Amino acid sequence: MIKLIKLIVDHLNVDEEILLLLLLGQTSTLNEAVLDWQPEHEGQRERSHQAAYNILALLSIFLSRKQAFHIIADSYEQALRFSFEHFQTWFNYGLSLISSGQSFRAYLILKQCLRMQPKNLQVYLQLAKIILEYIYDVDLIELFIDLIDEAINYCQQAKELENPPFARSLLLAIAKSFKARQTSIHHDRQALFQSAINDLRESIELDPYDSISHFHLAHNLSFLNQVLSFILSF
Repeated sequence: MIKLIKLIVDHLNVDEEILLLLLLGQTSTLNEAVLDWQPEHEGQRERSHQAAYNILALLSIFLSRKQAFHIIADSYEQALRFSFEHFQTWFNYGLSLISSGQSFRAYLILKQCLRMQPKNLQVYLQLAKIILEYIYDVDLIELFIDLIDEAINYCQQAKELENPPFARSLLLAIAKSFKARQTSIHHDRQALFQSAINDLRESIELDPYDSISHFHLAHNLSFLNQVLSFILSF
């Protein structure tokens, strides 16, 4: 077996050799991971799991440069069998699913991450971002159209977690604006647009040179026929 591996390695370039070694390391650590959750095996279990996590991290770094996100996602999925409540593995799995275009699966995985760490700012933002990005996707709109209130809730909770709330205010405004455009009752529609505008003004106060916030502010003011007030604000 060793001679065979050496023969293969001799005919590989550096990148292929690195990948082969990482995949062999991954296979070895996954097979040797201690799954026994008895207290007396805790030390051995932690060491074997940490070795597997380290290999996965290196493999992810290498494969991300090659944009092989499906392989990264598959690797993390295999690791879940011994990653009970291990937040970083689940979170990385969710990110790899996003990168590989599996947005709804990523949404479900990140929901589990939120259960593990209910005060993690990044999880709230990633969940809101998934909903807001893929709500415009024709193939996925039926999955995400009913989640806009959930996205607003994620943004509001994220906004409360840490200051300054620049990114959270922007995402929250985008979510409210989308909901406003889906609302048929005039009073509720106007109120949502105004609330989005307030969040965008807050975002601009934190970063006056952010073009995205300015764009969305102008866009939302146009729905309220207040474009002139936006122009005069410069």
